[in-house]
Amino acid sequence: MSNIIPAIVFSAIILIITTLMSLGLVYSLSRFGIFSNLEIFLISNFILNAISFGFVIGILVDENEKLKEKFGEENDK
Repeated sequence: MSNIIPAIVFSAIILIITTLMSLGLVYSLSRFGIFSNLEIFLISNFILNAISFGFVIGILVDENEKLKEKFGEENDK
């Protein structure tokens, strides 16, 4: 249970960083007139966040399996 809180904080930080990155990209490209279609950037932000959360969940599952192998199934509570 102690690994879940840092993983949630880490995923929230990733979510904030990727959202700010995509918003900055949208602002800079639309300001200079290079690209003005915001829907594509919102979709790319959603995909980037989904990939980030997938990595975090994968790390949690892998860490859980390692702990189960190390300490056994009886300490899972």
